[in-house]
Formats: sequence, structure tokens, C-alpha cells
Amino acid sequence: MGIIRDIDELTPSMADLCRKFLSRCQDAGIRVAINETKRTDITQLLYFLQGNIDPVKHNKDIVNEYNRLRKKYGLWEVSVTDALNKQITWTLESNHAGGNAFDAVPIKDGKVWWNAPIEVWNQIGEIGESVGLKWGGRWEHKDFPHFELP
Repeated sequence: MGIIRDIDELTPSMADLCRKFLSRCQDAGIRVAINETKRTDITQLLYFLQGNIDPVKHNKDIVNEYNRLRKKYGLWEVSVTDALNKQITWTLESNHAGGNAFDAVPIKDGKVWWNAPIEVWNQIGEIGESVGLKWGGRWEHKDFPHFELP
């Protein structure tokens, strides 16, 4: 099982807030996609390992094995540079695991817009906060797509 995008996989209260969030984004004229909802333990572990593989101790072979596992569990492959340097989570204990978090990404020209300007992310974050969600864009390690229960 790879990435789960089904809002119904969230806890009932989180699913309700997610739907309110999507409705308010639509009302504001912002298209967003839910990129991820509930996470399996293996997905969280694989995310945690990215950026935490020590380049001194590991080589390209370990990255190849890492990508083999990512593919097995329905995740995209990462480059050697990203596997070694691009940390995407700082914890093994994510609110995604319990269905109390989702990631939302703006859409532009029918495609996810990961490199949207900060103003777009801020507008999406403010909409999430307006429905009662905690936004990862306020954290020290910014996580602009992330929303969770407070």
C-alpha cells in the first residue's frame, strides 16, 4: 500500500474538517488536491529515512535498496541526492498514522504546484486555520502542505 488520498480514511472529525477546508478553498478560487491522508507505518518509516541516510556510511547501493522498498510500497523513487539530503519528516510518530492529518497541494494548470509562491501557501494555510486545523507552515521546520487536528 502506498500513498492514501481517501478522505474517508481520516478520523470522522478530521474528514469533516478536510471537507470544510476543500469547500473554503473552492470558494476562494483556489484549487487544491489532497496529496495524502492516513499513512501506514512503513510509509512513515520510508519518509523518515529520506534525508537521514548518512552519506559517509552509505553508498549508492543503499539508495538503490531504499528505492526498491519505496517502489514495493507504492512510493516514487528518489535521487541519491534527495535520499541523502532532503529530509521530509523529522518523526516516526506522525498524526498521519492515526488519520488525524492530511497534506494538501495547490493545483495550477491541472498539475500539483509544489513550487507555488509563498503567498499561495499562506492563503491555503489561513483557510485551513479558519476551519480549525493546525497548519505545518507555522512550524520551525515548515511543512506547507500539512494540516492536522490541534
